Amino acid sequence: MMCVAVICADDYCKSIGIDLVITSGNDGVHMVNSLHYVGKAIDIRTNTMTTEQQTSCISYLRERLDYCFDVILESDHIHIEYDENQ
Repeated sequence: MMCVAVICADDYCKSIGIDLVITSGNDGVHMVNSLHYVGKAIDIRTNTMTTEQQTSCISYLRERLDYCFDVILESDHIHIEYDENQ
């Protein structure tokens, strides 16, 4: 399911003329029980986006992804996770 999220995020980034950069998948250190550890979460870089583009990206992703996805703006990235138990 994360492939869908990556494709949507890449489509948005292309539309504003930047490259999509995934800063974390199932690597790195995350909260206990993070969906990153089971391949159901990614983080995408936001430092090449304006504040307006970050807000627009979140709206774009929330509109296009299934209700099982959470899209959250963190301090330095956008976190996208798939939780079919929602």
